Amino acid sequence: MTQFDPRLTPARDDLAADFLRNHVKAQNYVAGVSKQVRPVGNEPAQGYIGPGYIKPCTPLLKYPRADAPRETELLYGEEVLVFEDSQGWSWVQSQRDDYVGYTPSQNLTLFQEKTTHSVSVLRTFVFSEPDIKSTPTALVSMNSPLKSLGEEGRFLKIQDGFIIADHVRENGVYSRDFVDVAHHFLGTPYLWGGRTSLGLDCSALVQNALASTGVHVPRDTDMQEKSVGEEVGSELANVNLQRGDFIFWKGHIGIMLDETDMIHANGTWMQVTINPVAEFAEHVLAQSGPVTSIRRL
Repeated sequence: MTQFDPRLTPARDDLAADFLRNHVKAQNYVAGVSKQVRPVGNEPAQGYIGPGYIKPCTPLLKYPRADAPRETELLYGEEVLVFEDSQGWSWVQSQRDDYVGYTPSQNLTLFQEKTTHSVSVLRTFVFSEPDIKSTPTALVSMNSPLKSLGEEGRFLKIQDGFIIADHVRENGVYSRDFVDVAHHFLGTPYLWGGRTSLGLDCSALVQNALASTGVHVPRDTDMQEKSVGEEVGSELANVNLQRGDFIFWKGHIGIMLDETDMIHANGTWMQVTINPVAEFAEHVLAQSGPVTSIRRL
């Protein structure tokens, strides 16, 4: 049987995706059911959205229990394949980046029509009416896919209400500069496994920024180091760094703003910060080791 990355492979001893039938051993194989992420909250959110509001994401966990480690997050509107729905938990594979894990079943709904737009700002509200004074029904994050049901004035109507049309873009329309997109996240809290401007980690900052320009990359740092751009070196002193270069350490990635400064989500300052890359490399040398590669699109 072929060995696969378990993070990206919907296979357990007792169950596996049908498309893996000839590649992995399992007691049963099932075809996944397409569902869409629609995370429903049961408590008031910060005082301005009532019970039943739609949250921007749902966690994708390593095990089917609330205290399990967060592997990543699934954004509102994203598609997943569900291979098991049991005791309130769904075992799924993201159709955005192939990540596999468990998420609360209540946060999924049957897949609707293909989406037409995506959120282009860090985050924005969905309102119950085409009126900014109406009650918000949801908070959605950058790159969340949406299905347009028509326009009403300055609003786009979607499944759960009305969103400011200037805060979304049509599919196929992208930002020009992923470094500029990353800069918008400056100050965002660091959250292991997070993918939104409410909290994200280093590889999610890269994934979000590139997705906004139409470039889709894997979720984790080690995956990105194998697939993003081309390697131009591994020692800072020997590379003429450019805006947009990716700097890799073991378990960490940053984006160069220019030839000296890097933007990155990090656990040192617990937020997205800008730091001189040489100083940061010296700072983390004892903990993470040296730079492992420098890559360029």
